[in-house]
Amino acid sequence: MILMSTIGAITDVTISITSPMREIFYHNPLISRKDLFSSGLSIGGDILGTNTNTLFFVFFGGDMALLIWFIDLSYSVGEVVIQKYSVLK
Repeated sequence: MILMSTIGAITDVTISITSPMREIFYHNPLISRKDLFSSGLSIGGDILGTNTNTLFFVFFGGDMALLIWFIDLSYSVGEVVIQKYSVLK
């Protein structure tokens, strides 16, 4: 689930960065490669920041009920991690 979500996020971010880059170059064809690259880094940083937060809260929210249930059963954090790891094997 995490792998597929990350691949989807990378694809989304790629399109979200290349589209403004194309517009910058279209409206200013004389821009240097260095300035275009700097603009791309700035755009990418903004997009990745919001996308990372979204993925974090999606995964955290998806396991929220399970975590509350473990807390109600008085499991420690270590037991939860070990239990989730042993299920993956």
